[in-house]
Amino acid sequence: EPGPDDLYPDGTAVRILRSVPTDDGSQRIYVQGVRRVQIDEFVQRDPYLRARVTRLPERAEPSLVMEALQRNVSNQFLALTEGSSTVNEAVRTLVANLEDPSVLADQLAAHTGLSVEDRQELLELLDVRARLERLSEHLARECEVQRMEREIREEVQEELSRSQREYVLREQARAIRRQLGEVDHAS
Repeated sequence: EPGPDDLYPDGTAVRILRSVPTDDGSQRIYVQGVRRVQIDEFVQRDPYLRARVTRLPERAEPSLVMEALQRNVSNQFLALTEGSSTVNEAVRTLVANLEDPSVLADQLAAHTGLSVEDRQELLELLDVRARLERLSEHLARECEVQRMEREIREEVQEELSRSQREYVLREQARAIRRQLGEVDHAS
């Protein structure tokens, strides 16, 4: 039961693509973002919220820097999601082929596991270059976190392997001592 105070003032106008009933009696709604909007005023509260909104204009100046940023975030995303179980190949292909920097930024924000606050911050950035720069920072940080996780996993695996080797060797040595002890008793 969200109220006006539960919503961000800036959001996305969406087109409802389909609604699917779930097992718990609620509905899962699939939507497509259409444009950024700002809530001007709520004109209805019951049985659902309804608002008057203003379209928020984006700013995007085509330039070599914009093209470089666009390629950079696309490559960061593709590197980050390579072999991912959470981002399917269709999304990766879509991202690799997007030419509109604003759409690219929005798609990446939706598929990178950012917090709600981080996604909202990106949504509120109307300057596409600034949005791509911020997204690049998030992706770089996430790549670094993944690298560190990999290193930790490898260290743990090495330690586990070393411990397992030591255990096996100790057990083999114990078995040899038992056999030698049995041989000594038999002679």
